[in-house]
Amino acid sequence: MNNDKKPADGIDPDVQQKLDLIHDDTQPARFGYPSTKREKLQRLYDESRNGSDGYTRHGMFRKLIYTDGVRELAETAGAYWLLDVIATEASPVMLAQWETGATLGIVEIEVVGSTAVIRLTTSDDMPPIWTRRIGYTNFPEGTWLLYLGCDSIIEPGHMVTVLCLPSEN
Repeated sequence: MNNDKKPADGIDPDVQQKLDLIHDDTQPARFGYPSTKREKLQRLYDESRNGSDGYTRHGMFRKLIYTDGVRELAETAGAYWLLDVIATEASPVMLAQWETGATLGIVEIEVVGSTAVIRLTTSDDMPPIWTRRIGYTNFPEGTWLLYLGCDSIIEPGHMVTVLCLPSEN
């Protein structure tokens, strides 16, 4: 008779420990693969891209279209909420700025601890035209930039905003 005690769920403790290590985002990267959400996001963000092959229209705010890279960023960071905020708040502001001649905005996401500030600017030397504070987020710490441009080519006859990674611009 086997004297080894197994927990009630039937998983051997040694096996469970190995499974926990595989899914532990606090462990360092192994074999060159990123392990933490920040490392995964940074690798995706820094990946060399030359434009985008695919675009996705936002489900709620149809005038926002985002690239494959932005979709991957939202999936990796678990941040589809960020796309919702940009779609419903920053995109209408950018469309209004287009009427004054601005065609490109920079969305800056600054995360410190578990709080974030999202800003939209149209020029380096001008104050933000829109700001939103987020009281809690698990988005990785750091400063992340996205481009929000006005475009009438993707959808002829209609002005839309296009959100992309800097490497996709």
